[in-house]
Amino acid sequence: MRYVFIIVSAILLYSCGSQKDVVRIEGESDSIDSVEYVLIVDELGFESWMATNSKRIWYYSNEYYTSWNEIYVIEFNHRVLTGADYPFVETIYYDNSIDYGVELNYRLYWYFMFIQEKYNVSLLATGF
Repeated sequence: MRYVFIIVSAILLYSCGSQKDVVRIEGESDSIDSVEYVLIVDELGFESWMATNSKRIWYYSNEYYTSWNEIYVIEFNHRVLTGADYPFVETIYYDNSIDYGVELNYRLYWYFMFIQEKYNVSLLATGF
């Protein structure tokens, strides 16, 4: 019984102390002039959902995905900050003055499609 308490306590301490972003954008520099950005999604089921639901071609332009992502990020962050019955606690930092590239914008766009389906929410009245 004592071991169960220790294990449960350790799990609770670890989960409370290791809060991390569900979605984050990281940049790494290959040279002085170029930075490559990568979208990291720590959401269970996203990668398999995306593999089966997204169209793995760049059907739309980078500008198209950027425009939608700006709108989705604003609404997503608004819901996180107001606690509007939403399962996430971290905002997404998305700087619309940075060209993240079509691959990152594509993945972020499909992340928003994923969470709308997974959590049965609509981020925008006209979305999804």
